[in-house]
Amino acid sequence: MAVFTQVSLDEAARLFDALGLGTLTELRGIEGGIENTNYFATAEQDGQAHQWVLTLFERLTHAQLPFYLHLMKHLAEHGIPVPEAMDGVTWRFDRESLNYAIFVDGQQVLDQTGF
Repeated sequence: MAVFTQVSLDEAARLFDALGLGTLTELRGIEGGIENTNYFATAEQDGQAHQWVLTLFERLTHAQLPFYLHLMKHLAEHGIPVPEAMDGVTWRFDRESLNYAIFVDGQQVLDQTGF
């Protein structure tokens, strides 16, 4: 099973709203995989349904993350069918307290206490 960290529809909806991705209508855990938590997400924006993949990297350190995000972007740019990371999105996360903050183009858009 590839859902190691549970994310509620409400939590994911706040993220989608903060990122301007529309109204989240469905969040479904993706089974399979061995390391990361993955969800298929559907959001409605301007009367259109858009499909997304939400990935929570469970074991990567902050220093390792850019390599994987650049790899995914490179593969997507060369026609490999993989999810492409969104540009301009960064985050801060404290594993012990589970506090997080998400930034889009340097502006904080979501804060879960502590930062």
